[in-house]
Amino acid sequence: MTGQKRNVEEYVRALASAGGVTPEEDAYGRMAHVLTKLSGDDVELDEVERLLVGLKRNGVIAKTEMLMLQLEYLSGKCG
Repeated sequence: MTGQKRNVEEYVRALASAGGVTPEEDAYGRMAHVLTKLSGDDVELDEVERLLVGLKRNGVIAKTEMLMLQLEYLSGKCG
């Protein structure tokens, strides 16, 4: 989208809905969460970020697209 800012949250939710992806963590997500906590980091992904991870895991989007969408999403939240 050039010249206008898209609503990343709506876009991600629409992609997830179309791809049958939910924000629920699977076993790998739960394990990653525990390992992150054990390493001293306390990272909490919100629902949109969990949907992005699910979209990537299910092959709906590529890793680079996931990272770009997360950057765009976080940029919109912070500024």
